[in-house]
Amino acid sequence: MSAQGIIIPTDFSVSDSTAILQAVHIARKTGDMITLLHIADSDTTDAERKRMESICEEISGDHGVRVGYIIERGHDPMDDLVRVLQSHSPRMLVMGTEGIRGIAQHLFGARILGILRNVSVPSAIVQDETPVTESYRKILLPIDDIEPFEEKVKSVIPFAKWFNGEVMLYALHHPMMDERKVKAHIALSRKMLDEADIRYSETEESPTVFSAGVAKQTLKFAHSWGADLIAISLNDNDNKGNINQADCERVINNDHHIAVLCTPKKLDSKKLFG
Repeated sequence: MSAQGIIIPTDFSVSDSTAILQAVHIARKTGDMITLLHIADSDTTDAERKRMESICEEISGDHGVRVGYIIERGHDPMDDLVRVLQSHSPRMLVMGTEGIRGIAQHLFGARILGILRNVSVPSAIVQDETPVTESYRKILLPIDDIEPFEEKVKSVIPFAKWFNGEVMLYALHHPMMDERKVKAHIALSRKMLDEADIRYSETEESPTVFSAGVAKQTLKFAHSWGADLIAISLNDNDNKGNINQADCERVINNDHHIAVLCTPKKLDSKKLFG
């Protein structure tokens, strides 16, 4: 298991409760400890520590998983999150869209996506209304031309293994994408999933919407298929790829409230597989 297991950035919002419950089900599969991370803008008081200890005891008592906490002092939630992740070794982040103080209403904007892009572990993102599931049985893997594509497949494989899930390879053949890379990534996905003994299906579609990126059509398919997790890559290029910057924001805050697995630019697979 990973040294710090699953870290949940929290400001005690509603979506934090969803993130905690979802992390519980993941921890039961991985054997990891859950660590709550709270960024305080002043020195931590005894009352705050007692509150965190009480929350940890309640989660542990109700769900039978190990829970700890970290309270860090800081004034910039994003920089503080990076600093904490650099000093600890989590397997992954699980967070709600309102899970860090200072991010209003939605997990929008280039800065938060930039942070998640440059950490070395994947982030599972949930909304307030995201159904808590005991098992990710249907995982959507959009096939795109983003490099390095292999990292996204590596993020998906352990989730499929932990939950005995099926992966859907979904290729939307958009004219802005490099078709040669898309075909190569389909072949790579098949190879990696076959080697990992993961069940998968395939769907290919032509675009029906050209003015709003590819998120709308991808989400429509995800909903119709019954996906409970969508995997995306957080890349540096806003102009290319199946899921670009604007599409990332649309997918993370999707109206169907499907959980999203964000793969960083450089994944440390040793931490993920623990």
